[in-house]
Amino acid sequence: MGSPADAYGVFHWDLAAERPAVGEGACYEAGLLKLWTGRFFLRLLAEREQEGTLTGLTSLARAVTASLPGGAGRPSVVRRAEDAGLIVDSLRYFHRLETLNAIGYYESWQHLELAAETDAVWGELPKGGEVLVVWYPTGDAARRAGSAVAKALARESAGVFSIARREEMLVIVLGTGELTVAQAEAQRLADLM
Repeated sequence: MGSPADAYGVFHWDLAAERPAVGEGACYEAGLLKLWTGRFFLRLLAEREQEGTLTGLTSLARAVTASLPGGAGRPSVVRRAEDAGLIVDSLRYFHRLETLNAIGYYESWQHLELAAETDAVWGELPKGGEVLVVWYPTGDAARRAGSAVAKALARESAGVFSIARREEMLVIVLGTGELTVAQAEAQRLADLM
């Protein structure tokens, strides 16, 4: 992948429950072992699952990852989202509009001006609701995107949402059911992250 953060983003898109200890993160289900380490994302697939498949795939993965450069850990923006209390396994890291649309589509997202220079994290709040956080190259870019997407979400009747901004960061909270909760969460996350 282009960067360790991108490899993490691809890996963390669809996690299985079983998490073998290999690479910087791994998950296994039905004969498929996926893992990431550094800027590498690996998928190892057994032709058919049988007893010992996980052990064999994990051994192969360890042999492959031993020859790869060391990892960089989770992207800093993901660590910030975790520290702010978002549900860890719900977090998705990305840059592009197409990825965001696959998570949850609103026509309004086009106004976010997502690009390779933006880092974005989508996640869930423990008490319900979803959060989108985008880091822009400049505060002006974050302000423009925040203003445009707020108007568009209101026109689109997106339900309850709130937007907060701090410097280059834009926080959008949706689906909490109550405006005061959305506003409080958006501001809390903007202050923490």
